[in-house]
Amino acid sequence: MRYLVTGGAGFIGSHLVDRLQAEGHAVIVVDNLLSGSEKNVNPRVIFVEADIRDFDEIEPFFEGCDGVFHLAALARTPWCIDDPKLCYEINVMGTLNVLEAARKHKVPRVVLTSSNVVYAFKTPYRTSKEALEGLASTYKDMYGVSTICLRNSNVYGQRQSERGPSPNVFAALRKSKKENGYLLLTGNGEQSRDYTHVSDIVEGHMLAMNCRVNGVYDLCTGTNHTLNKVASYFECPVKYTEERPGDVKHIYQDHSPAEIILGFKAKVHLEEGIKDFLQDTSYD
Repeated sequence: MRYLVTGGAGFIGSHLVDRLQAEGHAVIVVDNLLSGSEKNVNPRVIFVEADIRDFDEIEPFFEGCDGVFHLAALARTPWCIDDPKLCYEINVMGTLNVLEAARKHKVPRVVLTSSNVVYAFKTPYRTSKEALEGLASTYKDMYGVSTICLRNSNVYGQRQSERGPSPNVFAALRKSKKENGYLLLTGNGEQSRDYTHVSDIVEGHMLAMNCRVNGVYDLCTGTNHTLNKVASYFECPVKYTEERPGDVKHIYQDHSPAEIILGFKAKVHLEEGIKDFLQDTSYD
């Protein structure tokens, strides 16, 4: 099979690309390297440095594809708050371009990565992901494009970058430990999330591609953990700072629909996953 992966040089996307390549599929990665890194890209796949905001640039690569995984996004809430125009250009117009290219080339299946941010406060990032889900539904209903959206929980694992204005919480904790000798937690550390290892998220995307149901599904473990609990596995002193704008105390997700319909069940426990994360030397 031949698959195109937008955002395939990023954290989750590169793991997905590795899985696809390992299973013998032909893979095209489209990424502008805004937050991804070329060193994450599997050398056995085709890499195209291109921007999903430019339809004419990306459209030819959809020809002959059996499926598209759309992961490219401006995916950090503070970054999107600071630059809402860029957020909507990438997350909304970029998604529109991906869906339109898929429609034009009659791609049989499109898996779109959404986020649990849709359960948080109204921010540019949240509304951009709501728009992604709306566009996917519209292209399914009006144009017959087979789509499915996956609301990732808080994903962690190897290759999480410390670059950018607001690194993922795991990367931020690792960076704080390395540079300061302590962990810097926002708020009181009692805010909780459902943390899911990247290998489980990749499995969820594979299941979504290989089924033919449509709609929106949460990819999560079904269990929340506090930031303090996460920090305890880093075995390092903790200090606290003010909460970030746009953050909520708790985000709960329902794993049942994905388990029943897609056959998805997360396997990696938090302690095991953090040990794997801390062994990583490939991040930038």
